[in-house]
Amino acid sequence: MQLLRCLVASGLLSELILVLLVGAQEAVSKGKPHVRTLSASTLNEPIRIASYVINLTEEGYNCRSVGEKVQVGEGLNDCKELPPLPKEALDRSDCLHICRAVDIAGEEQRLVLQSALLRAARRISSAVSVLRPGHRQERSTLENCMGRHHVDTNRVPVAYDADLIIVADARPLPEHAPTQSVVCSRDSWGRPASGLIFVSPVVLSKSSLFHDSGRFKEALMRKLLHEMMHILGFEGSSFLLFRDENLKLRRRVTAPVAFWPGDVRQAVITPAVVSRAREHFDAEDLDGVPLALSPSDPVGSAPHWHPKYCFGEIMTASVGSDNALSALSLALLEDSGWYSVNYSAAERWSWGRGQGAAFLRSGCDKWEDGTAYHCRGHPGPGTPKLCTHDAASTGFCANTTAVSQTQRRDTLSELPDAFAEDSCMLAVPELQGLCAEPPEDHSTLPDWTVYGESSRCFDVSIDNSALAVCLPHNCSQDGLLSFELDG
Repeated sequence: MQLLRCLVASGLLSELILVLLVGAQEAVSKGKPHVRTLSASTLNEPIRIASYVINLTEEGYNCRSVGEKVQVGEGLNDCKELPPLPKEALDRSDCLHICRAVDIAGEEQRLVLQSALLRAARRISSAVSVLRPGHRQERSTLENCMGRHHVDTNRVPVAYDADLIIVADARPLPEHAPTQSVVCSRDSWGRPASGLIFVSPVVLSKSSLFHDSGRFKEALMRKLLHEMMHILGFEGSSFLLFRDENLKLRRRVTAPVAFWPGDVRQAVITPAVVSRAREHFDAEDLDGVPLALSPSDPVGSAPHWHPKYCFGEIMTASVGSDNALSALSLALLEDSGWYSVNYSAAERWSWGRGQGAAFLRSGCDKWEDGTAYHCRGHPGPGTPKLCTHDAASTGFCANTTAVSQTQRRDTLSELPDAFAEDSCMLAVPELQGLCAEPPEDHSTLPDWTVYGESSRCFDVSIDNSALAVCLPHNCSQDGLLSFELDG
């Protein structure tokens, strides 16, 4: 890494190319290439991901100079030119954007992306194995990705023994979707074999500015992990190619499910997902897990778990540093028929755990223990703080209709009201609200707050003012909770 930084600083490395073979890092042979065969030892091994950070320099999409006009989005029809204002210019899916300095990704930003991409790939490899792996993936699968994105394959190193090739690049994206991904090719079983991930340079600059903040870097890694999960199978076109236990195409992955009279939702109904959801929520008669489908995506080409039921899971639309890669999303990959998963590698996810069928089949204002899962008040940062449902973080009240990545940066944006019929007020974690880690800025905190591994969030009232603060705590063997208050 030090050598790489020196090369960047000296100008000898104009573009960064990183090769990672997760689970088996093999040097690229200059002689006869090694071709992987389907022996018994390769039928269930950790997925091998070859990942690259490359400046694609696609004309019309990547910012190269301030004032240049580039497109945000895919289609060119009815593309309007908008002023270079961050919100107005980036909230549209199809528009021309006038490049700002922050939209140009430099070598530092690409190093940040490289590091986060490595960590995300390793995380996937620890939990996912490939069934029936094929031969090595060819670089040519990336040459004309989806008929829209051109990748100069001469700049992509040969990736022998890779199950999945991922190329990442930085380019301006809509503010409410600062990371995006697309599947480029599939193997003979329909399993995704290559894909692209795009990241907004604004997000990379945020992560670069806070070199000592693990929270920003963790949030970026989680966003890339989210996009990798989309490429692996959590997307609409992949749903159509899922295989059952007999290797036949699954008849249905999603279906309308009635959660209470008059409330029918599109839900994932595959067996492993339903089994894990029943176990998590303690709801034996649960028939599916609801998806969040927006008016612009009614068929679910880019599906996510519904935030009302799966808040804090990695595959909800809102991804911060604390979203968990839970058994629920791993189960969906298992149901694809392409992978086996290691459930012991699933991360702890506490939202709705053990709450029973009533949690899924009633309005959020009627939930058991409603004060922990449901908040009341004016939504948004700047309002009184409160504790999240698991007491792990301070937060603020927000509506599920507007829970987005931008809120993790303490700014609200107006998004399509996709879930107005059951909008819920939830306690959303602040970006630097995790009680286990001290925030960057202590100036606005009471002197007696304490951050650390033993700290949890407590709602307190002092001089008729309601506060949410982090304090050390202890649970005794007889079930008594105590916390320390100094000052």
